[in-house]
Amino acid sequence: MYRIEEFDAKDNFDILAISEDEWKIPISSIIYNMSKNSVEKILVLRENEKIIGFIYMFVLPNKLLIPEFMYIKKEHRKRGHGSKLLKEAEKRSGCEISQIFFDKGLSKYYTEKGYKIGENLRVAIKEL
Repeated sequence: MYRIEEFDAKDNFDILAISEDEWKIPISSIIYNMSKNSVEKILVLRENEKIIGFIYMFVLPNKLLIPEFMYIKKEHRKRGHGSKLLKEAEKRSGCEISQIFFDKGLSKYYTEKGYKIGENLRVAIKEL
């Protein structure tokens, strides 16, 4: 059974274990500093109480959502979990627009999610 919840401090090490690339260090400092503001948010995806993915985002006061990092454990990829997390982040944010800066290899993915891709910059924007 899958469940999406807001981040809890007890989830810290599980989230770090999922992020396996060069962003692991910045994510650890993000988690540490999150409690100091209301702009940064993390949603976690659980399967039977274990975290299998998360999305880190900014929810700005001007109703702009900026999803920053999304990770799904390798063995759980290609099952729609990232789509579920992104959709839930858009829904819970209460924002009117979502803007994503992303790796150019993900252009098709974000286009399929309703984002419009700029021609010169790799920025995707979606009205919510």
